[in-house]
Amino acid sequence: MLKHRSSGARAATAVLFLLGVSCTASADASIRAGFASSTLPTGDYAVSDAVNIGFWISFCGPGNHYNELYVNNDGVVTFGGKLSEMGKDIPFILDPNEKNLPIIAPFFADVDTRGGGTVKYGQGFVDGRPAFGVTWTNVRRFQSNLPGDTALNTFQLVLVDRSSDEPLNVNPFDIEFNYEKIEWDDTPYPIPSAAPGPARVGFSNDDEPFSDDEFDFELPDSGVAGTFLDGVAGTDSLVDQSWIYPSLNLDNISSPTRVAGSVDGRIVFEVRCEVIPEPSTLLIWSVLGVAGIGVGQWRRRRRRSSG
Repeated sequence: MLKHRSSGARAATAVLFLLGVSCTASADASIRAGFASSTLPTGDYAVSDAVNIGFWISFCGPGNHYNELYVNNDGVVTFGGKLSEMGKDIPFILDPNEKNLPIIAPFFADVDTRGGGTVKYGQGFVDGRPAFGVTWTNVRRFQSNLPGDTALNTFQLVLVDRSSDEPLNVNPFDIEFNYEKIEWDDTPYPIPSAAPGPARVGFSNDDEPFSDDEFDFELPDSGVAGTFLDGVAGTDSLVDQSWIYPSLNLDNISSPTRVAGSVDGRIVFEVRCEVIPEPSTLLIWSVLGVAGIGVGQWRRRRRRSSG
């Protein structure tokens, strides 16, 4: 339940909202306020130009460092380029995607805002840390003009800079998926073979296919119809999930945990990349180490001979 605010508090909240600053309205609200300085155009397919997120993130591996992304109304953001409208894989998949682009997908599905809904994005803060968010509010699916189709989805992606907390890691950040309501997860197509399939939830750093640094992760039951919907008994409704997934170098995502005070409808991936020295640096360290051992042995022999 929202608590009553004074007029001064409401005014302060309005200013923060206009600045794109996160100021969550209640302790148990999954969708964070703010992150609304820009809006995608209305359409079945809409994508932004490169947007600066205000800090650097790393997907681990050579060249996997970014401070810009592209917002797509189909429930994803990509890095290094845009997904094209006609080039998207059918059914939608995260890895390998059409252009082998790193991708983060809170809800990869065929969103169509011509019948209503908005996609807003911008910089802000989460608990004092720089952040960037995208919010899909009351968005419909493609062909939502079919009789009786009133299903709406509201979900959000927030990237949070954690460099001040993890200075020994490379551009550490959190991926936060937030869900308020998920009433549809698939799109009825006249030609089933042309349908994108059920929604996908996860991410991939796939900018170098078949390389050792390639990695992708999807939630259990991603791509399975009906499993993420609200109020479906025996399923993993996204609005009821509340997990933190720790990871190290993306190739070691630990089992999720749920901590005290977790918010329902919020899934967090902690992306941490170790500083791995280049081979030339390792060679120098090895040479210096061997030299150090040799000097130590020479000094001990000299002390014994002089004694």
